[in-house]
Amino acid sequence: MAMMQENGTEKARIAIKLLEKKASQESLSSGLAEGRGLHVLVQTMVLHPEPSLRQGACSILSAVLHEGEHSKEFLFAAQSARLSQGLQRVLHEEDRKTKPNEGEQAIDPDLPLRRIALSALACYVRKSREVLDDPVTASTIISAAGSSDLILRREGLRLALSLAKDQETLPKIVSAVDTNADKAAPALLRAWDGDASG
Repeated sequence: MAMMQENGTEKARIAIKLLEKKASQESLSSGLAEGRGLHVLVQTMVLHPEPSLRQGACSILSAVLHEGEHSKEFLFAAQSARLSQGLQRVLHEEDRKTKPNEGEQAIDPDLPLRRIALSALACYVRKSREVLDDPVTASTIISAAGSSDLILRREGLRLALSLAKDQETLPKIVSAVDTNADKAAPALLRAWDGDASG
């Protein structure tokens, strides 16, 4: 991947900043669907070692997903780029704490990334219900509802409840809970306890 090559990181920073600005001003979905743009952004979001670049790539993907109606070509390109799986991989990453400087409180540098990824996944699921054909997707949503982070927990719970109210998607949520009861039950209990207390 070009972004991993020598001087690639600096070039990647410039490219991400330009695309983020462009995504806030105009539609990018057609352009990204025509080339390998979606593939590169998903790879950067999932694989790049620099948190700011991962977050930037995810922000662009989220902005594109939040655009109006998408063409069949875009949805096909998103499926080909494994966009759903990339967002889910980010959401399943373990919390990791780092101390920026001596004496400062430990922070999770990828927490903002996971928050954007969940918002993007929620939008993707609403626009393309086929994403839920992969049973792991519903399990990921349930896991997010049990996150230790309040924002992730509330967004995950909101998405899970909206899918549970829909007769078309309810069976997929129920199946995810049944299939992964050992993980789903604690997640839902954390969601309930967290929502009740905060």
